[in-house]
This record gives sequence, structure tokens and C-alpha cells, in this order.
Amino acid sequence: HIEAAFAQKAAATTALYMDSAVEPLVQELAAKPSLSSENRKALERLLSSLSLGKTIVSFSIWIGNDIVFSSPQNLADRRSPPADIQDRALRGEVVANFTADTVDPTQARHGHVPVLEVYAPIRQTGSSRVIALASTSELAVALNRETRAAQYASYVVIASAAIALVVVLFNLTRRLQTRIGELSRQGVADEQFRQRLCAANGRVFEINER
Repeated sequence: HIEAAFAQKAAATTALYMDSAVEPLVQELAAKPSLSSENRKALERLLSSLSLGKTIVSFSIWIGNDIVFSSPQNLADRRSPPADIQDRALRGEVVANFTADTVDPTQARHGHVPVLEVYAPIRQTGSSRVIALASTSELAVALNRETRAAQYASYVVIASAAIALVVVLFNLTRRLQTRIGELSRQGVADEQFRQRLCAANGRVFEINER
């Protein structure tokens, strides 16, 4: 749950930034299934100048199972997003997939690093109609560290709560055992008192009879 929450938070930021910059350049996809060369070049310039460019390893725009733009260009044979992700994106949802400690298959030079995949819908300007799906893969080293730190903090909280619960249960058990011992001793004392009382009554009856 912690990992999903951190991934969704990062995905929302990335999707918002991409929407504001990319959406105006792909509006022609509302009328045709391809981008003009001018808009392709504009997208390439945009991606190369982004402040996030050092962490973004790939960016793609999909219409159904067809890719209409990709950066780097050798992603033309990249597999399409899963059907469930496409369905959620068509409903206007931003989907994040945080793959910790996973090799990014599209950028082998980055090696064994965590990658955050963000799938965001692209809408037609002025309406809620989804005309395409933007797929962004970015290095998530810092996000991985933050997630692990939050997880470790949760482990500490859970362990502390467990230890406190064990201590409380131990104290309750010890008190119950002490109380049971007191009741046992009280029961023995009551039995002895009952026996003395019965003996005294017997003596009283004997005296009365005499």
C-alpha cells in the first residue's frame, strides 16, 4: 500500500506536467491516427529540453495498440500497454506501475534500477474525450529510497506496537497469575476457617447436649 501510494503521487505529478506540455501538440489525434512531422519534431524538442529529461528513459503515445510517437525512436516494436491499463486510462484514470529493482528493457545502459511507469490519458481540448494514451517510463531511484524509508518506518511502528502489546499482555498475565494465587490462598484460608467454624459448632452442640 505504501509503494502504491508513493507511485501514484509521483505519477500524478508526472501526468500533470506532461498534460500541460504534450496535450496541445497531439490534438490532431482527435481527427486522425497519426501525428504530423511538425508536431513530432515539437515533441522531440520538448522531451529533450524537459527538466525531467535526465530521469525519463522513454515516452510513448498510443492509440489503442498502435504507437504513434516514441522517444527514443527504437521503441516502435514496444509491446502495447495491458488491456486493463488501457481501459482505466480510457475512463480518465492515471495508472502508475512502480517496478522496484527491475531492469528497464528499453534502456539497458541504465542497468539494474527501479523504474516508474506512468500511463495517463490525453484528452481532447475542451472536452473529456480521451484521444490517446501517454506512456512514460522514468528512473525512480529517489522514489525507491523514499518508499523504502516509509516502509522501514512502518516496520518500526508495527514492531513497536507489537512489543508494546506483548509487554501489556505479559503484565496482564502476571497480574492475573498473582490474583489467581491470592484467590487460591484466600480459598485455602476460607476452607480452614470453615473447618474451625464447623468444629466450634460441634463443640457448642456437644456442650448443649451435656
